[in-house]
Amino acid sequence: MSEKSGGGRAPSDSGQKPRYNQELAGRAFNQFEAGKFGDAVQSLLELQKQDVSDPKVTHNLAIAQLHAGGSAHKLYDVLQGSQAAAVEEGEETEEDESDTAVLSYNLAVLHYERREFAAAEVLLERVFKVVEAVEESVARRLCLLLLDLYIVQYRPDKAALVVQYLERLASTGVQPKEGGGSDDKKSGSQQMSSDGGAAADVLKFQLHQYRARLHIMTRSMKACKREIKSALNLSNQSATALFLKSNFEFTRRNYRKAIKLLNSCPKSDPHLSGQSLAVMYYNNLATVHFQMGKHSLASLYYGKAIQANEEEAGRAPITGKSRQPLKTEVADRIYELLYNQGLNYLFLGEEIRALQCFKATLLLFNQNPRLWYRMAECCVQHQAKQEDKVRADLIGSFVKVGSAQNTKTVIRAGTSRRQAGEGDLDPLSLRTAIVYLNNALALLSRASSKATESATTSPPGSPAPTVGGDGTAFALPGTFLSPVQEGDIAALRCHILAGLAYSHLGSFNSIEALRYSEELLAVADCPGHLKFLGHMYAAESLIDQQKISLAITHLAPENVGDLSTAPVTTAAGGDDDEAEDVPEVAGQAFTAESAKASLLLNLASAYCMRSDLERAAKALGQVGVLQQGTPAHRQATLLSLYLALSRGDSKAAADIILRNKNSPTRRV
Repeated sequence: MSEKSGGGRAPSDSGQKPRYNQELAGRAFNQFEAGKFGDAVQSLLELQKQDVSDPKVTHNLAIAQLHAGGSAHKLYDVLQGSQAAAVEEGEETEEDESDTAVLSYNLAVLHYERREFAAAEVLLERVFKVVEAVEESVARRLCLLLLDLYIVQYRPDKAALVVQYLERLASTGVQPKEGGGSDDKKSGSQQMSSDGGAAADVLKFQLHQYRARLHIMTRSMKACKREIKSALNLSNQSATALFLKSNFEFTRRNYRKAIKLLNSCPKSDPHLSGQSLAVMYYNNLATVHFQMGKHSLASLYYGKAIQANEEEAGRAPITGKSRQPLKTEVADRIYELLYNQGLNYLFLGEEIRALQCFKATLLLFNQNPRLWYRMAECCVQHQAKQEDKVRADLIGSFVKVGSAQNTKTVIRAGTSRRQAGEGDLDPLSLRTAIVYLNNALALLSRASSKATESATTSPPGSPAPTVGGDGTAFALPGTFLSPVQEGDIAALRCHILAGLAYSHLGSFNSIEALRYSEELLAVADCPGHLKFLGHMYAAESLIDQQKISLAITHLAPENVGDLSTAPVTTAAGGDDDEAEDVPEVAGQAFTAESAKASLLLNLASAYCMRSDLERAAKALGQVGVLQQGTPAHRQATLLSLYLALSRGDSKAAADIILRNKNSPTRRV
């Protein structure tokens, strides 16, 4: 991906610096273009002896050494030094920026590979201001990389100027790179015209590709479909276009069509735009199956993607030097794959393996609050399973003692809920979940405050920060994860607060649980299902504090509102094609009927604690028919039994026991 600067051309200020051997410089350039990187290094070393201080020679030598098998880290250090030297020479003018365009581009490429997107963006935007003075071949690469940066940081609003420049470049024709001379001026001009037309077609295809990616990001599906169709008209067997169309169908929830398009991609070239085709194929295939709810198949394909990535990244022994270090670093997507696999394990109910995957990605994604929230989810889900086991053990621990009329049923001494509380060293404890959730909340608050500060301190006329409600993204540092948009920030914060309230309740800290529940309920645009949970957690916290009257206010049936989760994103302005009827991954956790039943049962329990049996019976009578074997049905049965015994109605209590003695205890 690196661009070698223009052969052996002398610096612009030739009157101040010695003019080196043009023949030797041209020979080095031809050797590099022919793939003879070792010979190019030797020629450049000879050239460097003539002028040690020339930054262009140092720059070209470092790139030739990289392609000859050198280290990308060494190239990074050399380019950083050359950039610093260019800045120290004097004030930065437009001419200076155009002269160092290739240096800035190559340094931005390395920043991109190291996932230092902000640094790469600063370099390229500075050169883009004087892009008209830059050589066209360099300007084209520079603009395409800048578009990649905007896309990976989810900033489609900033890409308009770059796209406009590339459109103008494609319409006027791209000048090809100057090659060897030709004595016949007529044939030379015809060859240049042919090469320029081919280069223009390539640029038009790339423009269709980038515009389609930007339209997918902004959910402009009709415009995206037009761009993909235009790209396929230019190259109907392009793997890039087919992957893009598959992504388009995936966004529109046409999952089977997305799989069909992935399987139709040509496998002739193992690498695609610096990425491994096998890694991209298996990862995308796994993600489609994940969204279809087929998590076992998704786990299989994610495993294949990780294996292919390990082979591409060179962590297995490699013979010879068939791979270049630069390409190896570009192809390494282990952290993104592990995050995807961890999320899939979480949906499979394998919390321990999921947490291991998430922890492995902390090296790159430690500044992303979503990762910390997912790690907390592993702990919460694991502890919920442990609670079910304790409850099942409690149900199975009834024993009979005595004989004949003196027979009694008692509970065997066992593990209580409080004794089942997790230890401090348990990596999946609720106390560990609280740590993860606090980290997520702190990162979210810090990033949000920085964005607000930048929005208020930006000078007049500067571009608006990308935190607006127009679909632009809220940027988080160094991440390929999903964008955290303005609406997502509030929703993610609500999920974190709900998790903190639950975790503190499970850790028997009712005061902190009440604080986070009230903070959750105070959010104006809190999703309905989270607001319901906030009322439930607040009521339980108040009951633990013996504040029954306050708890009853949270258990009113009127608190059950709209329980729908975030709506599924569909094609904006869709066409005649229908989305497939497939199960959604993030479906609704509970219905309005089950939520109302839970509130009424807890309300009846609260009245029982106040010895208000009449109101407890009234609340219990409002509960509809419950499916046998569910926790709500068991709770209703126990409440009915308690009320019958409290009234002294032993016959009704016996009937309740007889009706439910064969009731299944398995959770459905």
